[in-house]
Amino acid sequence: MPHAVDWSPEHRLVTCRIGGHVSGDAVCAAIDEVATRLQGEDDVVHVCWDARGLESLSVSPAELAHIVQHMNRFTEQHPRGRTAIVATRLVDQTLAQLLVLKGPANGRGRSVFTTMDEAIAWVVNPSVPDVPR
Repeated sequence: MPHAVDWSPEHRLVTCRIGGHVSGDAVCAAIDEVATRLQGEDDVVHVCWDARGLESLSVSPAELAHIVQHMNRFTEQHPRGRTAIVATRLVDQTLAQLLVLKGPANGRGRSVFTTMDEAIAWVVNPSVPDVPR
């Protein structure tokens, strides 16, 4: 399975784990599943994308543009909250930084981390300042 989605209502946090050999279409499918899971949520919603299990990511320039569109649409639908991307491989961290930088500047905090502990602590604790982009 390329991804799995979990909801933690006490933290208002959706975690999406992406692993294995993943295509751009699979990433878009994961984004769409998270968006579907959060339909009707009007309160603050946080999302943590866990890419620690990613073995390879095969993304064409067109797929990358499609991923950016999906992420931006999600951010527009849920402007409040924070989005963290957890990646351990340098190539995945670089792509994650690109997604963070290409996101709309609508106030939703977005950042990249190398550990889940750091990401979760930042996502669910509003007293921790946003990580500079």
